[in-house]
Amino acid sequence: MFAQPEVWEFPFARGLTREETELRLSRYIETWEHDGFGKYAVELSGDGPLIGCVGLELATWFHEIEGEVEIGWRLDPRYWGDGYATEAALASLKVGFDRLGLDRIVAVVEPANLASLRLAEKIGLRVVRETLEPKFGRLLEVFVVEREIFEEATGSQTAVEDGLHSAKVLDTTTRAH
Repeated sequence: MFAQPEVWEFPFARGLTREETELRLSRYIETWEHDGFGKYAVELSGDGPLIGCVGLELATWFHEIEGEVEIGWRLDPRYWGDGYATEAALASLKVGFDRLGLDRIVAVVEPANLASLRLAEKIGLRVVRETLEPKFGRLLEVFVVEREIFEEATGSQTAVEDGLHSAKVLDTTTRAH
């Protein structure tokens, strides 16, 4: 999945090599071991295929959000537009607020990435500022959602759980063993 150019159009405009994929997956596992949370493997219900990863990470890649918990997502393009990213992202936010006790969660999206912009807004994130990413020189929008806003938007803390039905969200540590 990570080799597909569409998955990494933003920021790399190409798919990842096998080595880059292995490094990224190792980092996902290390994040779980170090922080106790991270990206989840997303699979279709039943014995369905792995279709992506969604979850929370402590931001270390960009100085403007360093130390914040960031939500991120990557899905196989064959499953874009089917609601799986929304379901998994809402479940990840719920974990962040309910289990980790976070007060806010951030996301960083390139304005040209219309699908990610729509997803960020759909799950309750709001743009707080624009900035330039120094490595690639691209315009970025920094999004934030706070616990109270998320709970109001979902109607209740259990509304998110009630809506999860078509995808399994598994922590990546279960994939490593």
